[in-house]
Amino acid sequence: MDAALAWRRSGAEWVAQVELPSLPAGHLVVPSFSAVGSPGWRCALLHGTGRAVTAAVGRPAAQGATPPHTDAVETLVDCFAARAALVAPRLEFCVAAAAAPTDYLAVVSARPLRVAIPPPPPASPGQIAVPCRTQMAAASNIRGRICAPTCVSMALSQLGIGHEFGQLLARSYHGPTRMFGVWPQNLWAASRWALGAVETAVDWAAAGLALAAGHPLVASIGFPKGGLDGSPLPGTAGHLVIVRGIENNRVLANDPAADAAARVPRSYDIDQFAAAWLANRGVFYLFARPLQGGAGRLGKGEA
Repeated sequence: MDAALAWRRSGAEWVAQVELPSLPAGHLVVPSFSAVGSPGWRCALLHGTGRAVTAAVGRPAAQGATPPHTDAVETLVDCFAARAALVAPRLEFCVAAAAAPTDYLAVVSARPLRVAIPPPPPASPGQIAVPCRTQMAAASNIRGRICAPTCVSMALSQLGIGHEFGQLLARSYHGPTRMFGVWPQNLWAASRWALGAVETAVDWAAAGLALAAGHPLVASIGFPKGGLDGSPLPGTAGHLVIVRGIENNRVLANDPAADAAARVPRSYDIDQFAAAWLANRGVFYLFARPLQGGAGRLGKGEA
């Protein structure tokens, strides 16, 4: 949509709804919100008389525990999963702010939880130069848990957006889950410097468009032991990397799990990477440069 949402006051929050198409069971609904001023927020997925709500993200005081699921919708850490068919569902953004949001990026993506491994793209865009950062330089008690903010830092640096990594890291911590990798919390963490979006894809088309426009992707992947040759991890249930190009059926990535910055750049087999990313959720982040001295917004066709 190229339009503002219809915000209304509801207690201490501003609320706006987005009508979604009916969805079959087995679909993910992935919301994201990023706003100048970094307000905390949460989402509700409404279906009939059911209401599933995510844990809040933002400053620790605004975070809350994840409410129970509904019969038809499972509330996951970062998104919703439809257990049954949803007829005319609505996504509700609930933003904790003194005034209605005016400079924001609200995104809702939906896709099947799992899809077949897609064929490689017919043409490959060139690679993007992305500064390297390793998560393994952090303190031993967190270094294995901070792939997401480390990737966000690389993405911001590629855009020329100055930021303090320690502040980004602290802001990315999500109290209810005790995790640094919650997708919307990482957008909130970055919103001090830039606007961003969480997207989903089922094939290489979205990645090709983003890369051709000069936007690296922060991709959420998972693979069994031995499932991604050349990875610094033997296997993982969840990890984030930067996708910076596709060449000769190889995915060029910055992998923050490398033990040194010089070994962060990686090249992965495109089918193995597609199995780790696109076949399962296909989630990625995009960020935008600042505009007029504040946070930025993604232009038409870039989100």
